[in-house]
Parts: sequence; structure tokens; C-alpha cells
Amino acid sequence: MSVTKHLCGPCFVKNIEKNGVVYCRDCEEPLSDKCQHDHARIKALKAHKLCDLADIPPQEIQDLLKKLTTCPNHEKEEMVYLCKDHDVKCCSKCALADHRKCEACMCISFE
Repeated sequence: MSVTKHLCGPCFVKNIEKNGVVYCRDCEEPLSDKCQHDHARIKALKAHKLCDLADIPPQEIQDLLKKLTTCPNHEKEEMVYLCKDHDVKCCSKCALADHRKCEACMCISFE
């Protein structure tokens, strides 16, 4: 049985090798105990969803989920709308450009 090491992302950027104790689903990286506390204090990061390291899906699953939720027209945008008029998912940019006159364009929740 092999043990996978989950190094803290913010610490690793500073050339510090600290093991992560939790995983931030929004930042997509492990956090050390100190970084977890810092994460919770920063207003913009407070709403991020943290989980146990054991709950991290395998990389193949993470890659598939990202592919399924990323806009094919805007690779940095997540598809967050469903246009029922055209039966397509789209990102905010596509919703504004291509679906603003549609009657049934609604926000999707991935939670």
C-alpha cells in the first residue's frame, strides 16, 4: 500500500514542503494547518469548500469534471447557465452574447 503525499500548495510555492491537512475544492489544492486558518480569515476565500484529503477524487475524475464543466468557447469560464430554449449549457460570456433574449436561461448549481 503506497502513501500519497499531499503537499500544501501555498507553502510549496514558497519552497516549503508541508503536508496538507485539508483540500480546498475551489482552489484545487491541499492546505497545511496554518494555511487552512489563513484561508478561513480572508474574506474572498471564506466561502471556499474544504474537505478531508481522503475525499479528493482521483486526478482522472478531476480532469473529467473540469472538461465537462468548462465552456468550449471560453476555456477559462465554467458553464453555469442552462438555456432551455436551445437545450445547451453555457458560461456567463456565452449567456450574455448568445442567449440574452432567450426566455428560459437559468443558473445551474453544481452543489
